[in-house]
Amino acid sequence: RRLPSQLRYARIAGMSGSSVGYLQLLRQNRSFTLLWGGQLVSNLGDWFNSVAVLALVFDLTHSGFATGLIIIASTLPAFLLTPFAGAVVDRFDRRRIMMAADLVRAALALGMLLVRSADQIWLLYLFSGLLVTFASFFSPALNAAIPNLVTAEELLSANALSSSTWGLMLAVGAAVGGLVIAAVGRDAAFAVNSLSFVVSASTIFLIRKPFAQPAQARAPTGAPPGTWYQFLDSVSFAKTNPQVGASLLVKVGWGLGAGVILLLTVFAQSVFHAGDAGIGWMYSARGLGALIGPYLARPFVGHAVDKMRRAVLVAFFVTGFAYVGFAVAPIFWAAALCVLLAHIGGGIVWTLSSTMLQLLTPDRLRGRIFATDFGLVTVTNALSTFAVGAAVEHWDARFVALAMSVIFLVYGIVWGAGVFVSRRRDAAGWQYRDDAPV
Repeated sequence: RRLPSQLRYARIAGMSGSSVGYLQLLRQNRSFTLLWGGQLVSNLGDWFNSVAVLALVFDLTHSGFATGLIIIASTLPAFLLTPFAGAVVDRFDRRRIMMAADLVRAALALGMLLVRSADQIWLLYLFSGLLVTFASFFSPALNAAIPNLVTAEELLSANALSSSTWGLMLAVGAAVGGLVIAAVGRDAAFAVNSLSFVVSASTIFLIRKPFAQPAQARAPTGAPPGTWYQFLDSVSFAKTNPQVGASLLVKVGWGLGAGVILLLTVFAQSVFHAGDAGIGWMYSARGLGALIGPYLARPFVGHAVDKMRRAVLVAFFVTGFAYVGFAVAPIFWAAALCVLLAHIGGGIVWTLSSTMLQLLTPDRLRGRIFATDFGLVTVTNALSTFAVGAAVEHWDARFVALAMSVIFLVYGIVWGAGVFVSRRRDAAGWQYRDDAPV
Protein backbone atom coordinates (compact mmCIF):
# COMPACT_ATOMS: atom_id res chain seq x y z
CA ARG A 1 0.00 0.00 0.00
CA ARG A 2 1.03 3.59 -0.48
CA LEU A 3 2.57 4.95 2.69
CA PRO A 4 0.79 7.88 4.36
CA SER A 5 2.53 11.18 3.62
CA GLN A 6 3.41 11.87 7.23
CA LEU A 7 5.09 8.47 7.49
CA ARG A 8 6.82 8.53 4.14
CA TYR A 9 8.55 11.75 5.13
CA ALA A 10 9.13 10.96 8.77
CA ARG A 11 12.64 11.09 10.11
CA ILE A 12 13.94 7.71 11.22
CA ALA A 13 14.21 7.59 14.99
CA GLY A 14 17.74 7.87 16.25
CA MET A 15 19.16 9.17 12.95
CA SER A 16 21.40 12.16 13.42
CA GLY A 17 22.07 14.80 10.80
CA SER A 18 25.53 13.50 9.88
CA SER A 19 26.88 10.20 8.62
CA VAL A 20 29.47 8.06 10.33
CA GLY A 21 32.90 8.45 8.72
CA TYR A 22 34.44 5.73 6.59
CA LEU A 23 37.28 4.81 8.94
CA GLN A 24 34.96 4.87 11.93
CA LEU A 25 32.54 2.57 10.09
CA LEU A 26 35.29 0.07 9.29
CA ARG A 27 36.63 0.16 12.85
CA GLN A 28 33.34 -0.24 14.66
CA ASN A 29 31.36 -2.54 12.36
CA ARG A 30 33.14 -5.88 11.94
CA SER A 31 30.36 -7.39 9.84
CA PHE A 32 30.47 -4.67 7.22
CA THR A 33 34.27 -4.64 7.24
CA LEU A 34 34.33 -8.35 6.40
CA LEU A 35 31.75 -7.88 3.66
CA TRP A 36 33.68 -4.92 2.25
CA GLY A 37 36.96 -6.87 2.34
CA GLY A 38 35.40 -9.68 0.34
CA GLN A 39 34.05 -7.20 -2.20
CA LEU A 40 37.49 -5.65 -2.50
CA VAL A 41 39.09 -8.92 -3.55
CA SER A 42 36.16 -10.09 -5.68
CA ASN A 43 36.01 -6.82 -7.63
CA LEU A 44 39.75 -7.00 -8.25
CA GLY A 45 39.27 -10.43 -9.83
CA ASP A 46 36.29 -9.18 -11.85
CA TRP A 47 38.34 -6.50 -13.54
CA PHE A 48 41.32 -8.74 -14.20
CA ASN A 49 38.79 -10.99 -15.92
CA SER A 50 37.02 -8.18 -17.82
CA VAL A 51 40.20 -6.79 -19.37
CA ALA A 52 41.33 -10.31 -20.35
CA VAL A 53 37.97 -11.28 -21.89
CA LEU A 54 37.49 -8.03 -23.82
CA ALA A 55 41.03 -8.15 -25.19
CA LEU A 56 40.73 -11.85 -26.08
CA VAL A 57 37.48 -11.37 -28.00
CA PHE A 58 38.81 -8.37 -29.89
CA ASP A 59 42.06 -10.17 -30.76
CA LEU A 60 40.26 -13.28 -31.99
CA THR A 61 37.56 -11.44 -33.98
CA HIS A 62 38.81 -7.87 -34.60
CA SER A 63 35.14 -6.90 -34.33
CA GLY A 64 33.54 -4.22 -32.18
CA PHE A 65 30.24 -6.05 -32.62
CA ALA A 66 31.65 -9.32 -31.25
CA THR A 67 33.15 -7.40 -28.33
CA GLY A 68 29.74 -5.88 -27.69
CA LEU A 69 28.15 -9.34 -27.68
CA ILE A 70 30.40 -10.43 -24.81
CA ILE A 71 29.17 -7.48 -22.75
CA ILE A 72 25.59 -8.40 -23.63
CA ALA A 73 26.22 -12.01 -22.56
CA SER A 74 27.53 -10.59 -19.29
CA THR A 75 24.36 -8.60 -18.60
CA LEU A 76 21.20 -9.87 -20.29
CA PRO A 77 20.58 -13.04 -18.18
CA ALA A 78 20.23 -10.81 -15.11
CA PHE A 79 17.11 -9.20 -16.59
CA LEU A 80 15.51 -12.53 -17.46
CA LEU A 81 16.05 -13.78 -13.91
CA THR A 82 14.73 -10.64 -12.19
CA PRO A 83 11.38 -12.03 -10.91
CA PHE A 84 12.88 -15.30 -9.70
CA ALA A 85 16.08 -13.92 -8.16
CA GLY A 86 14.27 -11.24 -6.16
CA ALA A 87 11.77 -13.70 -4.71
CA VAL A 88 14.57 -16.10 -3.74
CA VAL A 89 16.56 -13.34 -2.03
CA ASP A 90 13.54 -12.26 0.04
CA ARG A 91 12.50 -15.81 0.93
CA PHE A 92 15.75 -17.61 1.75
CA ASP A 93 18.91 -16.93 3.77
CA ARG A 94 20.72 -14.11 1.98
CA ARG A 95 24.05 -15.06 3.51
CA ARG A 96 23.89 -18.61 2.13
CA ILE A 97 22.70 -17.37 -1.25
CA MET A 98 25.74 -15.09 -1.53
CA MET A 99 28.18 -17.82 -0.47
CA ALA A 100 26.70 -20.35 -2.90
CA ALA A 101 26.79 -17.83 -5.75
CA ASP A 102 30.46 -17.07 -5.05
CA LEU A 103 31.54 -20.72 -4.97
CA VAL A 104 29.71 -21.60 -8.19
CA ARG A 105 31.24 -18.58 -9.92
CA ALA A 106 34.70 -19.65 -8.73
CA ALA A 107 34.28 -22.85 -10.74
CA LEU A 108 32.74 -21.11 -13.76
CA ALA A 109 35.55 -18.53 -13.96
CA LEU A 110 38.04 -21.29 -14.74
CA GLY A 111 36.03 -22.22 -17.84
CA MET A 112 37.56 -19.20 -19.62
CA LEU A 113 40.84 -21.13 -19.74
CA LEU A 114 39.35 -23.44 -22.39
CA VAL A 115 39.21 -20.73 -25.08
CA ARG A 116 42.19 -20.92 -27.44
CA SER A 117 40.85 -20.05 -30.91
CA ALA A 118 38.14 -18.09 -32.71
CA ASP A 119 35.94 -21.17 -33.17
CA GLN A 120 35.78 -21.55 -29.36
CA ILE A 121 34.57 -17.99 -28.80
CA TRP A 122 31.11 -19.32 -27.93
CA LEU A 123 32.58 -20.64 -24.67
CA LEU A 124 33.36 -17.07 -23.59
CA TYR A 125 29.73 -16.12 -24.21
CA LEU A 126 28.53 -19.20 -22.32
CA PHE A 127 30.66 -18.73 -19.22
CA SER A 128 30.10 -14.96 -19.17
CA GLY A 129 26.34 -15.59 -19.22
CA LEU A 130 26.58 -18.16 -16.43
CA LEU A 131 28.68 -15.83 -14.29
CA VAL A 132 26.08 -13.06 -14.51
CA THR A 133 23.31 -15.61 -13.84
CA PHE A 134 24.69 -16.22 -10.37
CA ALA A 135 25.56 -12.55 -9.94
CA SER A 136 21.80 -11.96 -10.39
CA PHE A 137 21.32 -13.55 -6.97
CA PHE A 138 24.44 -12.17 -5.30
CA SER A 139 23.98 -8.48 -6.13
CA PRO A 140 20.36 -8.04 -4.91
CA ALA A 141 21.19 -10.03 -1.77
CA LEU A 142 24.17 -7.77 -1.09
CA ASN A 143 22.19 -4.54 -1.49
CA ALA A 144 19.25 -5.91 0.48
CA ALA A 145 21.54 -7.03 3.32
CA ILE A 146 23.58 -3.85 3.81
CA PRO A 147 20.84 -1.96 5.75
CA ASN A 148 20.68 -4.91 8.17
CA LEU A 149 24.43 -4.90 8.76
CA VAL A 150 24.80 -1.16 9.43
CA THR A 151 23.00 1.52 11.40
CA ALA A 152 21.00 4.34 9.80
CA GLU A 153 23.91 6.76 10.33
CA GLU A 154 26.31 4.29 8.71
CA LEU A 155 24.16 3.58 5.63
CA LEU A 156 25.32 6.30 3.24
CA SER A 157 28.98 5.75 4.13
CA ALA A 158 28.52 1.99 3.68
CA ASN A 159 27.02 2.48 0.22
CA ALA A 160 29.73 4.96 -0.72
CA LEU A 161 32.41 2.49 0.36
CA SER A 162 30.68 -0.36 -1.43
CA SER A 163 30.37 1.61 -4.68
CA SER A 164 33.82 3.15 -4.46
CA THR A 165 35.33 -0.28 -3.82
CA TRP A 166 34.05 -1.30 -7.23
CA GLY A 167 35.68 1.81 -8.65
CA LEU A 168 38.92 1.38 -6.72
CA MET A 169 39.31 -2.20 -7.84
CA LEU A 170 38.40 -1.23 -11.38
CA ALA A 171 41.12 1.43 -11.27
CA VAL A 172 43.68 -0.96 -9.76
CA GLY A 173 42.49 -4.21 -11.31
CA ALA A 174 42.08 -2.86 -14.84
CA ALA A 175 45.44 -1.08 -14.89
CA VAL A 176 47.39 -3.83 -13.15
CA GLY A 177 45.42 -6.49 -15.00
CA GLY A 178 46.31 -4.94 -18.34
CA LEU A 179 49.99 -4.87 -17.42
CA VAL A 180 49.96 -8.42 -16.00
CA ILE A 181 48.13 -9.78 -19.03
CA ALA A 182 50.59 -8.08 -21.35
CA ALA A 183 53.49 -9.61 -19.36
CA VAL A 184 52.38 -13.16 -18.50
CA GLY A 185 49.21 -13.85 -20.48
CA ARG A 186 45.47 -13.90 -19.92
CA ASP A 187 45.25 -17.26 -18.15
CA ALA A 188 46.61 -15.66 -14.99
CA ALA A 189 43.72 -13.18 -14.98
CA PHE A 190 41.14 -15.98 -15.22
CA ALA A 191 42.80 -17.84 -12.32
CA VAL A 192 42.87 -14.69 -10.16
CA ASN A 193 39.17 -14.13 -10.81
CA SER A 194 38.31 -17.67 -9.67
CA LEU A 195 40.35 -17.32 -6.48
CA SER A 196 38.72 -13.97 -5.69
CA PHE A 197 35.27 -15.59 -5.49
CA VAL A 198 36.60 -18.12 -2.96
CA VAL A 199 37.97 -15.29 -0.81
CA SER A 200 34.63 -13.44 -0.98
CA ALA A 201 32.70 -16.54 0.12
CA SER A 202 35.12 -17.02 3.02
CA THR A 203 34.63 -13.49 4.36
CA ILE A 204 30.83 -13.83 4.15
CA PHE A 205 31.08 -17.12 6.08
CA LEU A 206 32.77 -15.25 8.95
CA ILE A 207 29.91 -12.74 9.33
CA ARG A 208 27.58 -13.66 12.18
CA LYS A 209 25.17 -10.73 12.05
CA PRO A 210 21.85 -11.59 10.32
CA PHE A 211 21.50 -10.47 6.70
CA ALA A 212 17.73 -9.97 7.08
CA GLN A 213 15.21 -9.23 9.79
CA PRO A 214 13.81 -12.22 11.71
CA ALA A 215 10.90 -13.83 9.87
CA GLN A 216 8.45 -12.91 12.63
CA ALA A 217 9.43 -9.24 12.36
CA ARG A 218 8.91 -9.04 8.62
CA ALA A 219 5.41 -8.00 7.67
CA PRO A 220 3.60 -10.37 5.28
CA THR A 221 3.33 -9.10 1.72
CA GLY A 222 -0.35 -9.94 1.31
CA ALA A 223 0.43 -11.42 -2.11
CA PRO A 224 -0.36 -15.04 -3.01
CA PRO A 225 2.58 -17.46 -2.85
CA GLY A 226 4.54 -17.97 -6.03
CA THR A 227 7.47 -16.23 -7.66
CA TRP A 228 5.46 -14.18 -10.15
CA TYR A 229 2.91 -12.93 -7.60
CA GLN A 230 5.67 -11.98 -5.19
CA PHE A 231 7.43 -10.06 -7.95
CA LEU A 232 4.20 -8.25 -8.90
CA ASP A 233 3.78 -7.27 -5.25
CA SER A 234 7.10 -5.40 -5.38
CA VAL A 235 6.10 -3.77 -8.70
CA SER A 236 2.85 -2.61 -7.09
CA PHE A 237 4.81 -1.12 -4.19
CA ALA A 238 7.02 0.84 -6.59
CA LYS A 239 4.01 2.08 -8.60
CA THR A 240 2.13 3.31 -5.55
CA ASN A 241 5.22 4.96 -4.03
CA PRO A 242 6.47 7.30 -6.77
CA GLN A 243 9.75 8.06 -5.01
CA VAL A 244 10.65 4.36 -5.13
CA GLY A 245 9.69 4.26 -8.80
CA ALA A 246 11.80 7.34 -9.54
CA SER A 247 14.77 5.81 -7.72
CA LEU A 248 14.40 2.60 -9.73
CA LEU A 249 14.58 4.64 -12.93
CA VAL A 250 17.91 6.29 -12.07
CA LYS A 251 20.12 3.40 -13.16
CA VAL A 252 17.90 2.84 -16.22
CA GLY A 253 19.21 6.13 -17.58
CA TRP A 254 22.76 5.05 -16.84
CA GLY A 255 22.15 1.72 -18.59
CA LEU A 256 20.76 3.40 -21.71
CA GLY A 257 24.03 5.27 -22.17
CA ALA A 258 26.33 2.58 -20.83
CA GLY A 259 27.02 1.15 -24.28
CA VAL A 260 29.61 3.90 -24.58
CA ILE A 261 31.80 1.78 -22.28
CA LEU A 262 32.34 -0.62 -25.18
CA LEU A 263 34.08 2.27 -26.93
CA LEU A 264 36.79 2.33 -24.25
CA THR A 265 38.12 -0.89 -25.80
CA VAL A 266 37.58 0.33 -29.37
CA PHE A 267 39.26 3.70 -28.73
CA ALA A 268 42.23 2.07 -26.94
CA GLN A 269 42.75 -0.53 -29.67
CA SER A 270 41.69 1.14 -32.92
CA VAL A 271 41.71 4.92 -32.37
CA PHE A 272 44.80 5.37 -30.18
CA HIS A 273 46.51 1.98 -30.87
CA ALA A 274 47.41 1.56 -27.18
CA GLY A 275 46.89 -2.23 -26.96
CA ASP A 276 45.94 -4.25 -23.86
CA ALA A 277 47.67 -1.77 -21.58
CA GLY A 278 45.60 1.02 -23.13
CA ILE A 279 42.38 -0.87 -22.39
CA GLY A 280 43.58 -1.25 -18.83
CA TRP A 281 44.27 2.48 -18.46
CA MET A 282 40.90 3.43 -19.92
CA TYR A 283 39.10 1.13 -17.48
CA SER A 284 41.35 2.38 -14.71
CA ALA A 285 40.19 5.94 -15.41
CA ARG A 286 36.61 4.70 -15.33
CA GLY A 287 37.19 3.04 -11.96
CA LEU A 288 38.98 6.04 -10.47
CA GLY A 289 36.01 8.21 -11.38
CA ALA A 290 33.59 5.74 -9.79
CA LEU A 291 35.83 5.78 -6.70
CA ILE A 292 35.91 9.59 -6.39
CA GLY A 293 32.24 10.31 -7.16
CA PRO A 294 30.59 8.97 -3.97
CA TYR A 295 33.15 10.76 -1.75
CA LEU A 296 32.50 14.07 -3.50
CA ALA A 297 28.72 13.75 -3.10
CA ARG A 298 28.52 12.52 0.51
CA PRO A 299 29.26 15.83 2.34
CA PHE A 300 26.57 17.65 0.36
CA VAL A 301 23.63 15.24 0.61
CA GLY A 302 23.69 13.88 4.19
CA HIS A 303 20.57 11.73 4.62
CA ALA A 304 18.27 14.07 2.66
CA VAL A 305 16.79 12.25 -0.32
CA ASP A 306 15.75 15.56 -1.86
CA LYS A 307 19.43 16.57 -2.02
CA MET A 308 20.35 13.13 -3.37
CA ARG A 309 17.96 13.61 -6.28
CA ARG A 310 19.52 16.98 -7.13
CA ALA A 311 22.99 15.42 -7.01
CA VAL A 312 21.86 12.62 -9.36
CA LEU A 313 20.57 15.20 -11.86
CA VAL A 314 23.87 17.09 -11.81
CA ALA A 315 25.74 13.79 -12.19
CA PHE A 316 23.88 12.95 -15.42
CA PHE A 317 25.01 16.26 -16.93
CA VAL A 318 28.61 15.76 -15.77
CA THR A 319 28.66 12.35 -17.44
CA GLY A 320 27.09 13.58 -20.67
CA PHE A 321 29.42 16.53 -21.17
CA ALA A 322 32.48 14.48 -20.20
CA TYR A 323 31.69 11.92 -22.89
CA VAL A 324 31.36 14.77 -25.40
CA GLY A 325 34.98 15.54 -24.52
CA PHE A 326 35.89 11.85 -24.87
CA ALA A 327 34.41 11.75 -28.37
CA VAL A 328 36.57 14.62 -29.63
CA ALA A 329 39.74 14.04 -27.57
CA PRO A 330 42.86 14.36 -29.75
CA ILE A 331 45.16 12.17 -27.65
CA PHE A 332 44.85 9.08 -25.47
CA TRP A 333 45.40 10.76 -22.11
CA ALA A 334 42.86 13.51 -22.81
CA ALA A 335 40.28 10.81 -23.58
CA ALA A 336 41.19 8.96 -20.35
CA LEU A 337 40.70 12.18 -18.33
CA CYS A 338 37.24 12.62 -19.84
CA VAL A 339 36.39 9.03 -18.92
CA LEU A 340 37.45 9.76 -15.33
CA LEU A 341 35.16 12.83 -15.17
CA ALA A 342 32.26 10.92 -16.74
CA HIS A 343 32.45 8.18 -14.14
CA ILE A 344 32.68 10.60 -11.25
CA GLY A 345 29.10 11.29 -12.31
CA GLY A 346 28.46 7.56 -12.67
CA GLY A 347 29.71 6.85 -9.15
CA ILE A 348 27.32 9.47 -7.76
CA VAL A 349 24.37 8.07 -9.73
CA TRP A 350 25.04 4.50 -8.61
CA THR A 351 25.64 5.20 -4.92
CA LEU A 352 22.78 7.61 -4.33
CA SER A 353 20.19 5.57 -6.25
CA SER A 354 21.00 2.51 -4.10
CA THR A 355 20.88 4.55 -0.88
CA MET A 356 17.50 6.03 -1.78
CA LEU A 357 16.06 2.58 -2.49
CA GLN A 358 17.39 1.22 0.82
CA LEU A 359 15.87 4.11 2.75
CA LEU A 360 12.50 3.85 1.02
CA THR A 361 12.02 0.06 0.86
CA PRO A 362 11.07 -2.29 3.73
CA ASP A 363 13.24 -5.35 4.33
CA ARG A 364 10.51 -7.78 3.24
CA LEU A 365 10.58 -6.28 -0.29
CA ARG A 366 14.16 -5.15 -0.56
CA GLY A 367 15.46 -8.23 -2.38
CA ARG A 368 12.80 -7.95 -5.08
CA ILE A 369 13.25 -4.19 -5.47
CA PHE A 370 17.00 -4.57 -5.88
CA ALA A 371 16.59 -7.52 -8.23
CA THR A 372 14.35 -5.28 -10.35
CA ASP A 373 16.93 -2.50 -10.12
CA PHE A 374 19.69 -4.91 -11.18
CA GLY A 375 17.60 -6.39 -13.97
CA LEU A 376 16.58 -3.01 -15.41
CA VAL A 377 20.11 -1.64 -15.51
CA THR A 378 21.50 -4.83 -17.04
CA VAL A 379 18.90 -5.09 -19.82
CA THR A 380 19.26 -1.41 -20.75
CA ASN A 381 23.03 -1.86 -20.61
CA ALA A 382 22.78 -4.88 -22.89
CA LEU A 383 20.56 -3.10 -25.42
CA SER A 384 22.77 -0.02 -25.38
CA THR A 385 25.89 -2.13 -25.85
CA PHE A 386 24.30 -4.07 -28.70
CA ALA A 387 23.40 -0.79 -30.40
CA VAL A 388 26.91 0.62 -29.98
CA GLY A 389 28.52 -2.62 -31.17
CA ALA A 390 26.38 -2.57 -34.31
CA ALA A 391 26.94 1.16 -34.83
CA VAL A 392 30.74 1.00 -34.78
CA GLU A 393 30.59 -1.53 -37.61
CA HIS A 394 29.11 1.17 -39.85
CA TRP A 395 30.03 4.58 -38.40
CA ASP A 396 33.10 6.28 -37.00
CA ALA A 397 33.70 5.47 -33.31
CA ARG A 398 33.96 9.17 -32.41
CA PHE A 399 30.54 9.88 -33.90
CA VAL A 400 29.01 6.97 -31.96
CA ALA A 401 30.57 8.23 -28.70
CA LEU A 402 29.10 11.68 -29.31
CA ALA A 403 25.65 10.20 -29.93
CA MET A 404 25.82 8.21 -26.68
CA SER A 405 26.81 11.32 -24.70
CA VAL A 406 23.55 12.95 -25.83
CA ILE A 407 21.58 10.08 -24.24
CA PHE A 408 22.94 10.94 -20.77
CA LEU A 409 22.07 14.61 -21.24
CA VAL A 410 18.55 14.02 -22.57
CA TYR A 411 17.74 11.38 -19.95
CA GLY A 412 18.92 13.70 -17.19
CA ILE A 413 16.50 16.37 -18.42
CA VAL A 414 13.57 13.95 -18.74
CA TRP A 415 14.18 12.22 -15.38
CA GLY A 416 14.75 15.51 -13.58
CA ALA A 417 11.59 17.04 -15.02
CA GLY A 418 9.54 14.03 -13.96
CA VAL A 419 10.94 14.02 -10.44
CA PHE A 420 10.49 17.71 -9.80
CA VAL A 421 6.97 17.78 -11.20
CA SER A 422 5.95 14.90 -8.90
CA ARG A 423 7.81 16.53 -6.02
CA ARG A 424 5.36 19.40 -6.00
CA ARG A 425 2.68 16.96 -4.81
CA ASP A 426 4.69 15.91 -1.79
CA ALA A 427 6.58 17.59 1.03
CA ALA A 428 10.35 17.19 0.77
CA GLY A 429 12.22 15.86 3.77
CA TRP A 430 13.52 12.79 5.52
CA GLN A 431 12.62 9.42 4.09
CA TYR A 432 10.83 6.52 5.72
CA ARG A 433 11.70 2.86 6.03
CA ASP A 434 8.64 1.03 7.33
CA ASP A 435 10.77 -1.61 9.10
CA ALA A 436 12.51 1.06 11.23
CA PRO A 437 11.08 2.78 14.34
CA VAL A 438 9.54 6.14 13.47
